[in-house]
Amino acid sequence: MEGHTVKSPSLEEKRQEFRKYLESTGVTEKLTNALMKLYQHETKPEDPIAYIRKQLCEDCPDVEKVVEMQTKIDELVKEKKQAAADIAITKSQVKKTASEIDLIINTKYQELKAHETGNSLLKEYLTDDNFEKLKALKTDVNGTLLDNIQSGLNNFDSDIGIFASDKNAYDVFDGLFAGVLEDFHEIEGDTKHPESKWGDSHELEDLDPESNFIKSIRIVIGRALKEFEYMPLLTVEKFEKIEEKIRKALIKIDDEEYKGTYHTLSSIEDDEQKKWIEDGTLFPEPEDKFLKAAETFRCWPKGRGIFKNEKNNVRAWINVEEHVQFISVDEGANLQKVYERLNKIIELVGELEFAKHERWGYLAHNLKNIGNTMRIIVKVKIPKLSLEENSNKFETLLEATHIKAKNLGSGYYELMSTKRVGLTEIETARDFQKGIKEIITAEKCLYL
Repeated sequence: MEGHTVKSPSLEEKRQEFRKYLESTGVTEKLTNALMKLYQHETKPEDPIAYIRKQLCEDCPDVEKVVEMQTKIDELVKEKKQAAADIAITKSQVKKTASEIDLIINTKYQELKAHETGNSLLKEYLTDDNFEKLKALKTDVNGTLLDNIQSGLNNFDSDIGIFASDKNAYDVFDGLFAGVLEDFHEIEGDTKHPESKWGDSHELEDLDPESNFIKSIRIVIGRALKEFEYMPLLTVEKFEKIEEKIRKALIKIDDEEYKGTYHTLSSIEDDEQKKWIEDGTLFPEPEDKFLKAAETFRCWPKGRGIFKNEKNNVRAWINVEEHVQFISVDEGANLQKVYERLNKIIELVGELEFAKHERWGYLAHNLKNIGNTMRIIVKVKIPKLSLEENSNKFETLLEATHIKAKNLGSGYYELMSTKRVGLTEIETARDFQKGIKEIITAEKCLYL
């Protein structure tokens, strides 16, 4: 039996079928009307495709509509962000009663003691005896033990767990603070912190003149104004007073190298904020869980801002982690220049009075930032030392030089000085210089 051959439709038949489809679905009518309107348009549009698209979908938004809608969405997002900030500020103004504080601190202390893996210095030094002696004490600005240890009570993985509520907390809660500070800053005996001494900057040099290892360097100095308490106790009004006091001192600078502009955080557009955060000019979003639990970000973004000179190699961050942090940066490794700039900016705002302690040096909200408060940080590429097979050698070097390392990946590390109590500024800088040279020498030796 012969099979039947199925005849394929001709091209004309396909066209007829498609034409019927367009007519039955209304496409032909819509296109015809759109083309007629284009034909009748006295001044032909520059973009006929966009014109026809608009005629085909009269309810569809055009580019202008989309931009308008996006603008409204952006405004709503800003309003939501502002509302959240306002709510947070309102909540922060509600003071806890004495009975609430007592209940919270007793409950949280028992939880801290019972936690098996937490090994913070707070847990180690807040003994039962210490706790009973200190829990009812207050500083002269009503800073409680809870105000100082709330971060550590809520974060068992803290390394310290304490953030000072005010300058007097260092003395009122000395029974806790002293042991923690001696341990963390490796202080032996009842020694006094030396007077500030920036010394001769010519003792410092370019740490990597051939630019083979170090990509950038920055030095950070933190300061707390003498007459104000720290973040956990500040109101919106006090945050803004601190900001204004520091702003006035900064904008008075007329030295060509250091004069610049001040920007209140809320005045910086979102796109600009994002750009400045990415390049390190601006402080990051307030997300650190340890600082958040310490109420460091209280009343955010009120009273926060940034000063930067015209070259953007000198900056000041206001009310971020401390009342003010002065920062000097360089895309290279010239320690001398970065050090000199930082010394100069401190001199130029000499009218500001900072909190200082006979034993601990300059005081701070963050107990890590006391003493001469100096943190020198370099971004360095050490691909050989960073190998697993050299990890013991690297760790030994870091420990011997009092340098802390943060792995950035791909052989890059951020290396930071850690010794700042019991040393002058120039001593910290010299020690760091010596340590970095040793690390770079060790890296070079691994190439041989």
